[in-house]
Amino acid sequence: MARRELFYIFHISREDALHRLTGERQGIFVHPFRDRSQILRVLDKSSVRGLFGAEPDMAQMNELRTHLYGLLDGAVRQWMGDIRFIISSVAFLAVYFSLTLGIVASMYAGTALLLSLLIGLLCYLLMSRTDMRSDLALSRRIALRSRVDSIEFRESEFVHQVEQRLAELDSMDLDELLDGLGSESGTLGDDYPHEVSELYHYLRRMFGRYDLLDGIVERFAAFPQRTFASRGTVATVEIESRKRKVASKKIDLPLYALYVELKMEITSNRRSV
Repeated sequence: MARRELFYIFHISREDALHRLTGERQGIFVHPFRDRSQILRVLDKSSVRGLFGAEPDMAQMNELRTHLYGLLDGAVRQWMGDIRFIISSVAFLAVYFSLTLGIVASMYAGTALLLSLLIGLLCYLLMSRTDMRSDLALSRRIALRSRVDSIEFRESEFVHQVEQRLAELDSMDLDELLDGLGSESGTLGDDYPHEVSELYHYLRRMFGRYDLLDGIVERFAAFPQRTFASRGTVATVEIESRKRKVASKKIDLPLYALYVELKMEITSNRRSV
């Protein structure tokens, strides 16, 4: 039996300024389910495990479950829509060829096409009113929700290290974060290469459109001991320009900085192999 691919759901606990005053912590879930098509593929063909550092409370777990249930409902609706489209297409073709080649072979092609389109559309609309209440859709939803409910969460030293690093980044002001962007890679991958790779790819889906250091990280990853500011006037100008663009975006800058560190670490490791 083939081994199932393993995916992670990371719960990363962190504090912001308000939560430091109250002594409470908030957390974020980072997972591979960024769109409806992925959640079906992952749950059907792969294993999923939850990892946390500081243990999430019940409210956070319920919020995650509700979020995943919503993704599942949308995915099942899209899946049923695909089935509805296939059946309607088959009905259209069957009617069209019956009218043009079979029962009424003398019918004009234009008339046959119009009637076939109307029947196919009618079939699609009638099925759309009942498909989410059908036995097929209900059984699919129940099976997928059962997979979500069975995901096991366990404590992870890797996530503890991520939380510690993110706490350091959270404590920096804007100028410190921008000055440090891309200046060094982390060391999380030394003992947890698979977890680092998974977390990096999940964060890449979150920040890919804001990846304003793209290309520069790979260009300078061969020189991890040197800061960006020491890599030449042209590179410095380019980096500073991109940093200002990053700062102008409404993104979670500490989490983005963690993403950049992971990217540099993975790129450096690839070059050293």
